[in-house]
Amino acid sequence: MFRDPHFFKFLRENVIPQIMAWPYLKIWCAGCATGEEVYSLAILLKEENLYDRCQIYATDYNSNSIDIAREAQYPLGKMQVFVENYNNAGGKKTFADYYHAKYGMVHLDSGLGKKIVFSHHNLVSDGSFGEMNLILCRNVFIYFNQILQNRVFELFDQSLCHGGFLCLGTKESMEFSGLKDHYTKISDKETIFKKKYY
Repeated sequence: MFRDPHFFKFLRENVIPQIMAWPYLKIWCAGCATGEEVYSLAILLKEENLYDRCQIYATDYNSNSIDIAREAQYPLGKMQVFVENYNNAGGKKTFADYYHAKYGMVHLDSGLGKKIVFSHHNLVSDGSFGEMNLILCRNVFIYFNQILQNRVFELFDQSLCHGGFLCLGTKESMEFSGLKDHYTKISDKETIFKKKYY
């Protein structure tokens, strides 16, 4: 959880203050895999007092991964890394506040899943998820060729409201997308883009 803590720290300090003005937030975690990132986001939103006015959609093409994500259980052996990442991401509490351990597994607080809808979705072939304020799709584009990347960028462009934010992985870019002029990169280090009003 909180992989690339610098990303979550930047999100907390620079993106969250900009989206607070919206009365209700729709967020899409595309390619959520087994759920660590979406629960990390849920914790961040709780700590910034935004969770109760959010709806989070967490999608992946792998149904088995979605099932694991819904369970919100992870091996206890991962906790040292999770705690370290959380602290480095600017966590405001103690990470232990969000889980309990049992039989070698960490069970996340059930309240973290209250506003999350998990769903099967294929980024290449399925349609838009509605008007989102924030989309996270990190470390998924690296598996797509240029044609598929462009198709997914079009999907995200259709799904993201003007002024909304698109977050990619550290090794990903919009540089070769025909839609890059629709966005402003808001950090040289983080791969986060803001959709222009046009």
